[in-house]
Amino acid sequence: MRKGLISAVRGQFSTAQQRELEAMVRAHYRTHVGDERLVVFWMEFEPDQMFTNYAPSQSAIVTLECANDFPQAKRVAMLTACANDWCAQTGQHPDHLMLALLEQDLFGTFLASNRERLSAAGAIQFYGSAAMRALRVRVTRGVFAFSANR
Repeated sequence: MRKGLISAVRGQFSTAQQRELEAMVRAHYRTHVGDERLVVFWMEFEPDQMFTNYAPSQSAIVTLECANDFPQAKRVAMLTACANDWCAQTGQHPDHLMLALLEQDLFGTFLASNRERLSAAGAIQFYGSAAMRALRVRVTRGVFAFSANR
């Protein structure tokens, strides 16, 4: 099982758009990366917490995990296909979309760097709350989503 994290402003995309974008990312992942199951989580920021060029942002960040030593040509094909379809579906300008296909070891380091910012008690509280919210949102909206703040 591989992991993915999509970061965006809460309310930036409708629930239907989130499901469509997630399905599109998964389809390109199967085509360009492999058949492994991809579990995607949406991390939603409050509208005043993401900025681009010193103004409130409507950017999105898509970070996906792949196998170590993943071929660069396949990485470029995957990211290009996702960028083209994402921008076509959302109307976002490509400058407001960041895509990353990180190898397993680097993705693990990325996740660990976020965990290191929390105390043991803070980590339990944050991840427990995030997991409960993600499951609740999965039932109500059809996507795993959690607030970056809770």
